[in-house]
Amino acid sequence: MQVARRRRTLRHEQIPYKDGGACAVTRFTTSHWPLVWHDHPELELTWIVRGSGLRYVADVVDEFTVGDLILLGPGVPHSWSSEPVPGQLCESLVAQFPPDALGAGWREVSELRPLAALFERAAHGVQILGDSAITVRQELAALAKLPPGPLRIARLLLALAVIAAAPAGDVRPV
Repeated sequence: MQVARRRRTLRHEQIPYKDGGACAVTRFTTSHWPLVWHDHPELELTWIVRGSGLRYVADVVDEFTVGDLILLGPGVPHSWSSEPVPGQLCESLVAQFPPDALGAGWREVSELRPLAALFERAAHGVQILGDSAITVRQELAALAKLPPGPLRIARLLLALAVIAAAPAGDVRPV
């Protein structure tokens, strides 16, 4: 017996940056997440605020639920997918930023080297768990309330620094 396979077409996504900012922050609220297989050259930090379903990252399919927090490196194909549930909404908060958002040569700054190592780990995706996830969700929520500017970059850096300094059990490969 042959199993029918759905063909996934990879879509290259263009991230909209408001006011020339270095970080795009978007809150998605919808009845469900359709499977939209895509990639982009930006890193992406995604927090599932409400909803559950399947998370597709590269060649890994896993379940996700409320609180799921994932950091993806540039070019990683991904999608979140769920079925509509009457009376329930799905919500995610997503921060997307280019690897050079901190400017040229940032990887050579000794204080920022842990972020360079984090970006390498995120090349295939990492999930943030535990107390680190609680702190990163708080920073992401605060980041979403800010207009483009130094405070937004500072909040993004703080969230990333928390992930980079997290205990080994709080950050695992997707």
